[in-house]
Amino acid sequence: MELEVSVEDVPQKSVEATFEEIFQRAMRKQPQIQHIVVSSEQGLVIAYKARIKGAESQLAALSPVLGDAGEALFNALSLTPLGEIMLVGSEGTAYFARLKSAPAFLLVGAKGQVNIDLKPLTRVINLLVQPVPAVVKINGQPAAPQPVSSISRELEFTVDPERGEKWTTYDVTAERAGFQPAHQTVTWTDQSPSYMLTLRPMTKDLSITTDPPGAQVFFDNEPLGTSPVRDVGRAFAFDVQRNEFTPHEVRVEKPGYDPVTVNVNWDQGKTDYDINLLPKTKTVRIVTDPPNATVTIDDKQAKRDEL
Repeated sequence: MELEVSVEDVPQKSVEATFEEIFQRAMRKQPQIQHIVVSSEQGLVIAYKARIKGAESQLAALSPVLGDAGEALFNALSLTPLGEIMLVGSEGTAYFARLKSAPAFLLVGAKGQVNIDLKPLTRVINLLVQPVPAVVKINGQPAAPQPVSSISRELEFTVDPERGEKWTTYDVTAERAGFQPAHQTVTWTDQSPSYMLTLRPMTKDLSITTDPPGAQVFFDNEPLGTSPVRDVGRAFAFDVQRNEFTPHEVRVEKPGYDPVTVNVNWDQGKTDYDINLLPKTKTVRIVTDPPNATVTIDDKQAKRDEL
């Protein structure tokens, strides 16, 4: 047997009419129900109904003040006031269930076991992706077969007692080659149903050394300092039109050496770059008078074909 009751299912009427409809529906579907207590999630008794004459008075007698009746009622039945349902069997057997899918919950006393069909809350979430379309996944499962810029999905939310009464969470990701994956955590208590997934460029730390050291290092004409240098978190943009990373240049300069320029790209995440500097060179012509003299450079005799 199943009993499905939800405050959200009842059309907007007066409070009295709303509760009366809940009571009558429940009692028609389950004749064994003896009484129903409707309480807020804070334990405040909102209303109650009994099939047996006098039972309502017994419930009210648990506390002289209606505002305190919820706390007294739950203390008497050893319940916590946060959405528990107690089903009392004819032999005194207690059955427990959780009901977090409505703004109010029911405490049902019945002869025998009553099964209650609890439906989770649902919400439509809107996922927006920038700056380019990407593959969106929810808990690792693709939300669409192709990259998208926006997508909406209806998700279910419940409270998990094994996770300390925390709401269901969803891990939403957007992935595209050439960009870092974007992440968002979605849960019921979020203020907005819309979530922005921003794809950011890939980054890496650059370590640039030179031989000899002490050279000035420039990245796309931006000075980085004297080698060896470390450039942390350098971003490498991806050109989606050309489907490749945008190239960059590293230039090193040192007095007495020829400047060197090398291309630096994403390079599969490569971080270490070692650049060799060559001394400046020039060709000199030495003429002696009289000719055929012996010429030495740094105490080394120069060959005639070098003159």
